[in-house]
Amino acid sequence: MINPPVRCRLLAVLFVGGSFLLFAESSIAQTPEPALVVKETEVWDHDGNVVGKAAKGDVLEVLIGGNKGLITAGGPREAVSISSEHLVHPRGAAGKALLDELIVAGSTNPEHYHLRADNRMFSKDYEGMVADLTRAIELAPQDTRGYLSRAQAWMRVKKYDAALADLQEVSCIDPEQRPKTFNGLLRAYAAQEDWQRVVEVYTEKLEEGKRYGDGFRSHNLAGRAAAYEALEQYEMANADYTSALESNPRNREAAAGLKRIDEKK
Repeated sequence: MINPPVRCRLLAVLFVGGSFLLFAESSIAQTPEPALVVKETEVWDHDGNVVGKAAKGDVLEVLIGGNKGLITAGGPREAVSISSEHLVHPRGAAGKALLDELIVAGSTNPEHYHLRADNRMFSKDYEGMVADLTRAIELAPQDTRGYLSRAQAWMRVKKYDAALADLQEVSCIDPEQRPKTFNGLLRAYAAQEDWQRVVEVYTEKLEEGKRYGDGFRSHNLAGRAAAYEALEQYEMANADYTSALESNPRNREAAAGLKRIDEKK
C-alpha cells in the first residue's frame, strides 16, 4: 500500500515569444472515492520521483489538488483516471470481479469489504451490502464507517431497529461523530412514526448546528414542526413553522404547514 498521500497541482502555461509563462493554477479533478489497483503501477510525486509501487488489490486514496486520484508512471503530472487500466472504480464490473477475487482468497483488509459494499449499493444488492459491511465491522470494530453504511443498508430493506442500533453504536464508539447519525436517526424514527423521537433529534440537530446559516435553521425547524403536527401539538408546530419562515421566507414546507394548522382552527 502507498502510505504518504501524493499532492499535485497542474500548472497551466502559455507559450509566448519563445517563453513559457505561468498564467493559472488548477486542480486535477478526480472522483473522490477509493480505487483498486488492477495491475501493479508506480506512484510518482509532483517532482517526478517514484515514491512507491501499488500492487494489484491495493486500495488507493492519494490526494491530487484536494481530490483523490493517482500519479503514475505515465508522467509526474499525469493523473490516471480511475476508469483506466491501472485503477478501477468500485462501482464498475471489473472492480466487483477483482474484489470478489480478493475476498474469496480470504482478504482480511476491511477496505475491500467496504468497496464491495459500495459496489453492491449501486446494484441495489442491499442484503449483500449488509453482509460485506458486517465483515468489515468484524475486522475493524472501532471504525464507525461500517456502522454508518450498514445503517443505510438496513433502512433500504426497512429493518429500522437494526439501523437504529448501528447508528447508536456510532455514538458509543465516538460521541463526537453523533452529528453524522442525525439524518439516519430522523429517517428511521419517521419510518416508525415515532414522532417524539423525531422532535428530540431535530432539537439536538438544531442545537448542534447553531453555527450554520438560516437555510439550515429553516429546513430543520420545518421538519420539527411537521413532527409536532403529527403529534397534534399544534401550538408548538405553529411556532416552529413561523420561525422557519422568519429564517427563510421562501420555505414552502413551512408556509404549507402554517396553512394546514390555520385550517384546523
